[in-house]
Amino acid sequence: MDAVGRTTTQTMHAVAAEPLHQGFFTHAQVAPDDIAVIGPTVRWTYGQLRDQALSVSGALAVAGVRVGDRVAVVGPTGLDTVIATLAILAAGGVCVPIDTVEPAEPVLEHAGVRMALFTGDGPPNWLPALTVSEALRIGARTCDVTPVRSAPADPAFLGSIDETGYAVVTHAAAHDAVMELSVRLGVTGDDRIGAFAATGAAAPILMMLMALTAGAAVVVADDAPRRNLERGMNGFALAVRHRDAVAALDTAMPS
Repeated sequence: MDAVGRTTTQTMHAVAAEPLHQGFFTHAQVAPDDIAVIGPTVRWTYGQLRDQALSVSGALAVAGVRVGDRVAVVGPTGLDTVIATLAILAAGGVCVPIDTVEPAEPVLEHAGVRMALFTGDGPPNWLPALTVSEALRIGARTCDVTPVRSAPADPAFLGSIDETGYAVVTHAAAHDAVMELSVRLGVTGDDRIGAFAATGAAAPILMMLMALTAGAAVVVADDAPRRNLERGMNGFALAVRHRDAVAALDTAMPS
């Protein structure tokens, strides 16, 4: 291994000691005006996204969520999903992504979820739960919320959930996967990444955190792909830079 390779490997191992969400919050501190999220009607900066995520994190604390509690994200993917995921990680919680194609209640019970954050406009159909909009209103009244600095061995999210069980992915394993994806795809701060283009419970989280760790922008769409897969995905493809993301995820997915 040459000197450059050794330096890159050493840097990746050093950074892997950080919590999965630390890269985003670091970038939001040093470059708050960079664009973090692009959607059909919004363009949010890193600073704006940080403020929203910390507000929801504060609301989770008010609701009784503590470090290590499992919090589900239920509903259509989009801007609320980005906010909710960052908020759960910032609160020291374990993110449990729920595929809304299947009924959520049995999965929520099976996974030992403490509470749920519902995205979109629909009211929660499981308790205890909040919509992201409600959490933002509650969190607006909190102050001095700072991200929890989770340890490498602490759980970050559940990688898969089905009738046979789930995989608990640690911050270290997830961060290693994010760094591997970033290097493999050559992601830079100028890129726009469609974080919800890949399937699987872990894939959207890894793609989103890869983009936000690199200082890139996450492109979000509504839930049209679930209603009309071909039309929705064709429209979504026009908004994002083409990447061989699924192939990269096959080798970078933490086990």
